[in-house]
Amino acid sequence: MSLLLTKDKEMHPSNIALAFLLGCIIYGILVALITVLIRHIIFSKTKNQVTSSKNIPGLSENDLSQMFDSANTKLHKLDSLYSKVNILVDKSTIDETRIESTYDEQKIQSLDHYLTKQHIEYLNKSRNDNDPDNHSRAILGASLHSIFLTEFLDKDKVPNMPLIHHMINYIYSSSYINLLSDIINQAIPIKEKHPIKEIHTSKPAITLQYYSRTQEEFAVDIEFDQKIIRKDRAYMPYSFTGHIHFSISQLKDTPEVLQYSQGEVLIHSNNVLDNVELWGHKSMLKFTIPSFTVNAHSAQQTVNIPVFDTITNSKETEVRAIT
Repeated sequence: MSLLLTKDKEMHPSNIALAFLLGCIIYGILVALITVLIRHIIFSKTKNQVTSSKNIPGLSENDLSQMFDSANTKLHKLDSLYSKVNILVDKSTIDETRIESTYDEQKIQSLDHYLTKQHIEYLNKSRNDNDPDNHSRAILGASLHSIFLTEFLDKDKVPNMPLIHHMINYIYSSSYINLLSDIINQAIPIKEKHPIKEIHTSKPAITLQYYSRTQEEFAVDIEFDQKIIRKDRAYMPYSFTGHIHFSISQLKDTPEVLQYSQGEVLIHSNNVLDNVELWGHKSMLKFTIPSFTVNAHSAQQTVNIPVFDTITNSKETEVRAIT
């Protein structure tokens, strides 16, 4: 009888392995449940918590005007848009496919089309820098112009040429987009506490909204997906989304000067667990940008242009020629 009990107490090696496997599975399930619970608690605490609007440090009206006026509006390669672009016109959406196909059609007609001739004449009078890609810009302007004519039929609702060519700066050049990305990076609070190695920015999504009630105003909304890599934690990047908005209108007395207003930056983490360290228990940060003016076509001059070092959060000045 005692011999049988001894044999029952002994465990077969296969049973030991099975017990170990079950233990690992149970442990994994517990870790997963705890992680989900932590995420839920943090999300509950940060949900709908948006910090009150505040200004971005070191960003003045004068700085913004100078930086935008110094931006190089040289066209990006014309066979593809610089970014993902949509133009909203009342209830219609003009996507990048239509923009590209209309440009291809306009390019076939070359410089003989009446709209292209109008844009060449406008650019020759308005741009004093003898821009070598004026002809390409004229064809782009004419293609957007023809899209707006198709949408409205009434030419009085079509945006005027300064606005059309300012739209082109967002669609086919990189300087404006890079500048807006830098403005968002300037607002990142984590770099005030931790040394940042680099910030990666993906191809942004751009939405231009034209208001048909007037020929003198449009809005720009740009969304960036970005990653922050800290020097002390390069193995664990933070990902976040930055959104920037402006309303752009012409001054009534000076149509070649554009007013940027209603400027706003929104930043939120893509990983709720990063909120505590990145944003201080806030699910989203909100910043206001001061209104400023921009020349529709910059004059040639050399000035001291403020430039932001978005890694160290310090502002430097460089001398560059405005073109």
